[in-house]
Parts: sequence; structure tokens; C-alpha cells
Amino acid sequence: DGVLIERRFHQRKWKWIIHGLPRGHKLSAITPATSNDLSTKFFSLFLTTTSGSIYEYRISKNS
Repeated sequence: DGVLIERRFHQRKWKWIIHGLPRGHKLSAITPATSNDLSTKFFSLFLTTTSGSIYEYRISKNS
């Protein structure tokens, strides 16, 4: 359906977090950003909509 749902492991249990989608847009693709920089604190996913818009979703890296 084009909705972003995140599965996160928290306190030995899986949690499902529904982020939905940008208002008026339907998601069509998810692309991870790769980086060789180990000091970065975030990991990025780029979300593309069917209309061609691109959104960045940033996730903090666990230490």
C-alpha cells in the first residue's frame, strides 16, 4: 500500500512502528545510503514516491 512500517527490536521483543506516508503521496521505493564513515551517528534511507518526490528517513545507529 506504500506505507512505511519499521520493525525495531526493543527489550528482547519486536515492535512495529507505523510511520505512515507523506500526505498525498504513495511510496514506491526505499534505497539505503551507504557510507564508509564509521563516525556517522545516523543511517539514512531514501524514500521515493510514485510522483517522483524523495524523502530522507534518518535512523540513529545503536552503539
